[in-house]
Amino acid sequence: FYPLMAASLRELLVVLGYTASSSTLAVLNKWALVDGLSPRLLQLLQFSFSALVAALICRSAISISKALIFLPAVLLFYASCYTNLKLLEVVNVDTFVAVRTLTPVCTLLFESTHARRAPSARRFVSLLVLCVGAAGFICSLEEGQLTRGGLFWGSIYLVVSSLNFTTVKAVIHSL
Repeated sequence: FYPLMAASLRELLVVLGYTASSSTLAVLNKWALVDGLSPRLLQLLQFSFSALVAALICRSAISISKALIFLPAVLLFYASCYTNLKLLEVVNVDTFVAVRTLTPVCTLLFESTHARRAPSARRFVSLLVLCVGAAGFICSLEEGQLTRGGLFWGSIYLVVSSLNFTTVKAVIHSL
């Protein structure tokens, strides 16, 4: 009973830690960008810290052949993070969240094209509700709040992130 409780507590702490990190990351990134940090330097700092933590925690080695399988996903992840920061640089956090909300819709489109099958009606309707919410938010913006830069980086972010998620799923399912 106690080992099960300890495992559940550990899982709960991981979920809470991830939730706290994920929910504050966009705000902290925007704060850093507004304070003058460039997207490239911010990304370098974040990736360097992640690499350091991974080196300290991970004890298992990965083979070169397995690493090469993940290379497209890693490159897309890097591009996704960069476009994420560029989008945050030109829009406010609320608009960023609204754009990010559309990522599952684009991912579903890429997955449907890759898998050559239509999504379930339930999935489609739930993602349609997300689209309506995001569209409602975008329509509520004042004139001038959504710039060409915001549209450009938002579109690039959606495509790159969706391709990243689709690629990661394909790589994992191929193992």
